[in-house]
Formats: sequence, C-alpha cells, structure tokens
Amino acid sequence: MDHQEFERNYRIETKYWWNVGRFHIIETFTKRYIRPKEGHRMVDLGSGTGATTLWLQKFGPIKAVDESPLALSYCRRRGLKDLTRSDLERIKLPSGSFNAAFALDILEHIRDDRKALREIHRILKPGGKLLITAPAYQWLFSEHDEVCHHYRRYTLSGMTTKVEQAGFKVLRKSYCIMFLFFPLAALLHFRSLFKRDKKIMTSVVPLPSWLNLLLIGLLYLENLLLRFLDLPFGVSVILLAEKPPKK
Repeated sequence: MDHQEFERNYRIETKYWWNVGRFHIIETFTKRYIRPKEGHRMVDLGSGTGATTLWLQKFGPIKAVDESPLALSYCRRRGLKDLTRSDLERIKLPSGSFNAAFALDILEHIRDDRKALREIHRILKPGGKLLITAPAYQWLFSEHDEVCHHYRRYTLSGMTTKVEQAGFKVLRKSYCIMFLFFPLAALLHFRSLFKRDKKIMTSVVPLPSWLNLLLIGLLYLENLLLRFLDLPFGVSVILLAEKPPKK
C-alpha cells in the first residue's frame, strides 16, 4: 500500500460506514466472547493505520503489529505507543505472551496464511482467544483484490479447516455484512471493468452523510442479529477461536 492509500485510510476509517459498522461487530464479539480482564494482554496483528487498535483500547492495553513502517507511523499519529514491526509469518513476539489476538482483514494479505496462523497460536497463552475477519468467497475475487494485494478470499469451511489445523478450537463462526451483500458484490465486479485504473479499483465510494449514516444503521441491525444467530452469507467471514487450555 502506498502513502496515498495510507493517508486516505487514516482520514476516513473512524467515520466511513464500512469501518464503523465493522468496529461495532468486532466490539460485540470482543465483549461477548473474549471478555478482556485487567492484566490481560491483547495484540492487533496487521494494525494498518491503527483505527481498530485505538477502538479496542477501550478493553485494555493492546499492542499494534504491522510489517509496514509507514503504517506504524500513522499508528503513532493516533497516539498509539506499543508498536512492533513484524510480518505475521514470523512474528517477532515471545511465545505464550497474549490473552487475545485480533487478525482483522489481514490473513488474505499473507502468502502463507497457514504459517501465520501457527505463529498466532504460538504467541497466545493457553486459553487465549483469536478473532478473525476476512473477505468471503473466492468467486468474488476480482481485480479489486489484486490491487489491494489479496492472495485469496475465504469460505467459512475453508477458514475453519485452516484454523483447526493450526491447533485452535473454533468457538463461533459466521458470515457478516449480509444486508449489503448483493450491492457490494455488484460493485466489486463493476470496478473490475476498470482494471487499468487503480484509483477506481481502490477508491472509497464517496457518499452523502445521510447515506453513510443509513449504511451504518443497517450494519448496526446486522450486529444485533449476530448476537443471536449465525448469518448464512455475507461479503466477510468472522471467526472466533481458542488455543486449548493446558490439561
């Protein structure tokens, strides 16, 4: 990702509907399943410009990890201080040192996601929780994914297999961003018509404030549904897993 993309993300992540709706879903899963306690250590893997890391600070101290020094510079601009530069295939953190790890829309960027999952398993304490989000359905893979440096998209069954093979026990899994599935799927393929124009492929679609608020509201309703049931489809997968406690 170049400087222009980081700057754009830094400016819009705290107010754009996709990011805000996603924050609320992640917050719900964190409150309900991870339940951080005083003294627990958390890590945000692939923190980007740090908006999600900052949001998660309401639950306690959290370390931001990213392989890009530019991304970490934006984390510093947000006031984050506990930063580590590392890729996820060889995480530069001690084994068994965290109670919770967040891998939010990052595994699709990693060539060897199985190795990354094993590394996340290594740095978690027994009983530690892992929350994952990632783009769904390989048939939705488009030039947009290529421009964003994605290697793949996921199904729930495929993600579950990889997570379990890394040594985790899956506790909850669902698709999400369901209400907007069809317009977003159409948008991905519409952008593919402009495969030569990277600005179109990576740009955030500008929205009037009322529409941005409406879409945030739709994702808020979806978040309420996710408290009670798993969704049958969506443009993202969300999965909660645990490193089994020692017997």
